[in-house]
Amino acid sequence: MKTTTLLFICLLLTVGGQAQEAEKRPVWKVELAGALNNYSAWEVEPTITYLPIPYAGITMGFLFCNTIEDESYSGVSKDQRWRWSSDDDSPLCHHFALRPAIQLATPALKLGKDKDMGLSFILSPGLTIPLSVNQRLNISYYPNVSGIWSSQRFDQVKNRGGRAIFYHIKGMFTLDLGEQYTLSAGYTFSDFDMYSGGRNMVVEGKKLTMPAFRFMHSFFVSLGSVSYTHLRA
Repeated sequence: MKTTTLLFICLLLTVGGQAQEAEKRPVWKVELAGALNNYSAWEVEPTITYLPIPYAGITMGFLFCNTIEDESYSGVSKDQRWRWSSDDDSPLCHHFALRPAIQLATPALKLGKDKDMGLSFILSPGLTIPLSVNQRLNISYYPNVSGIWSSQRFDQVKNRGGRAIFYHIKGMFTLDLGEQYTLSAGYTFSDFDMYSGGRNMVVEGKKLTMPAFRFMHSFFVSLGSVSYTHLRA
């Protein structure tokens, strides 16, 4: 009788431990991604994801991007009396954007000798919302005479008609490194026009020339940290 009771208690403890482990699931995920895109620009995007149910969540990202090389703009006035140039080498592209999205994940495929790693695929459609829709350009005018580089006139030109909302779709493979950290690699497809904020800018009757692509293609890697919750029975 004592032996039977002892075995019964051990069985309850084992089942209880498995149930407790099953109730543990990820609820928050913080990631930092770095990317390169076809505009010859780099991207950095921190994101935070809330997972109210298994395998599905809501993400908010903050995108910062810039061109790999500086860009400047210059030309000659209509009457040919002045040369003009932008006051800095910053490109007329969007540097900051919000990225709300939803995140859908597959169950993780367990890997490793101890099955302590998991590989899953994540699909994340969402929106890209530039924080400054229309850019401004400060320009300086110089006499169109050889050897004179002292600015004598100043002006500011503002773009009109920049787009406020774009869409994007992210796909990535995520490797769970233990229970806390993740490593991801993926691709983002978007109609995000980095130069939408300056695309229609006109200086001295001419539109400025900027890179143009129908779609943006970005390849990224990211590191993440996951926090878990224990659901009560």
